[in-house]
Amino acid sequence: MKNDKGFTLLEAMIAVFILAVGIMAAAGMQIRAIDANNNGMARTMANSVALSVMEELKRLPFDDPNLINTNGNGLVGLNNGSDSGGRTVNPALADHQFLPANFPNFQNTYVLAGGKVVDNSGRSYQIFWNTDKSPLVVGSTPAFCKISIFVYWRTVMGQQHLTLTSLKYNNNSI
Repeated sequence: MKNDKGFTLLEAMIAVFILAVGIMAAAGMQIRAIDANNNGMARTMANSVALSVMEELKRLPFDDPNLINTNGNGLVGLNNGSDSGGRTVNPALADHQFLPANFPNFQNTYVLAGGKVVDNSGRSYQIFWNTDKSPLVVGSTPAFCKISIFVYWRTVMGQQHLTLTSLKYNNNSI
């Protein structure tokens, strides 16, 4: 009876192949986790920017030009310029586009380039919004202004978007 000790070359090659497949799967999983983490950071930044714009708009007087429905389409036009699928965006159809000159406080908080906010990684965020001041009772003074803010940006996972909607109370109607 012959006593074989150790592994044959074929057994060692099979073991190395199985180990390599496992390492490749773990590396792929890490890459996806990094991409998802970057996407989460971008979404957090977009949310922060949207909330900042909303707070700035809510502190403005009710008759400020940034709160006027410029195309006059009211409630029907609250989604103008946006695309719920995130594919085709046309901010020119919106009531307002983000202009850094209208938000001087942003220069101390965010990096601004052109008409966009830019994060630390160089990713830019396109911002625009629509408003509606339709009165609750026809012929009366509007009590509220509905504001919808849209933020669009690109990640390795494709174009992303965020929508934030809020109401601003008309303090002048009292």
